[in-house]
Amino acid sequence: MVLGSPGGPKIITAVLHTLLNRIAFKAKPLEAVAAKRYHHQWIPDVLQYEAGIFSSSMRDRLVRMGHKLEEVKAPWLVMLIARSQKSWIGVSDPRGVGTALGE
Repeated sequence: MVLGSPGGPKIITAVLHTLLNRIAFKAKPLEAVAAKRYHHQWIPDVLQYEAGIFSSSMRDRLVRMGHKLEEVKAPWLVMLIARSQKSWIGVSDPRGVGTALGE
């Protein structure tokens, strides 16, 4: 499997989320890429997240713990190429405008 993302500091987060979805949670390639994501870094000290990833009780809990939350439309898109049983499959993040051959 090969995957990557544009997005500066968000690249690591997006790639890690996708790898965990694919390997640890056994998601299919498109499911792994399309899954909702969140991102936090030291500066700015804000937890960015996609709508629907956290329940309202989880958001409240995070705020009580001192986190600053910001709901965003994910700017961190992922592209993935993976080996299926008999061929290769290309997956383009459905948040973007492109498509991959073999989707």
